[in-house]
Amino acid sequence: MPWYSFAVLKQDGTSTDAGSTLLPDGQAAHHYGTLLIDELKRRGGYGLGLRLIVKNDAGDVSHNIPF
Repeated sequence: MPWYSFAVLKQDGTSTDAGSTLLPDGQAAHHYGTLLIDELKRRGGYGLGLRLIVKNDAGDVSHNIPF
């Protein structure tokens, strides 16, 4: 099962680690990313203009999801 990492990309170009996990495929990683965004928004401190960057186990960006 592939490993996916998640990071919040801020408007100033910096990023914050949002975790990583094993998932069956890219579609599951995208779905997990949208759930992660919802959770981060509920916790507060995250506004518009942010993006969630999803990288696969090869280090390639597989998804770039806007908040």
